Amino acid sequence: MVTTTLELVPDERHPSEAVIDFCTICKKCAENCPSKSIPFEARQDIDGVLRWRINPDTCFSYWNVIGTDCGICMTVCPYSHPDTAPHNILRWGIARSGFVRRGALWLDDLAYGKNPARREPPEWTRIP
Repeated sequence: MVTTTLELVPDERHPSEAVIDFCTICKKCAENCPSKSIPFEARQDIDGVLRWRINPDTCFSYWNVIGTDCGICMTVCPYSHPDTAPHNILRWGIARSGFVRRGALWLDDLAYGKNPARREPPEWTRIP
């Protein structure tokens, strides 16, 4: 946390229907969530904004069980891949074409797997 008296200007929001469409067809985060905290259903109106309602209670309960944060949803998300030329070309195409969105998801499944391998928890969290 940072405390400041500096005048901060919030970033301007630029919603992308292409990203929403991609997330609607992808669902890798929901498929791989070990606590089933991420819904498969359509977005809901939450405080005047359409979004997916993640269940924070089951998510945090899972964190308590494993002894650390999970992050599998972020690990399997195609948008979390490295900032490399091939990934950036795909992101450019995803922003412009529904066909590319479906093709990119197929390529992601091919390259990384539909259910990518889960990372082992850190050694210090394991009980001997």
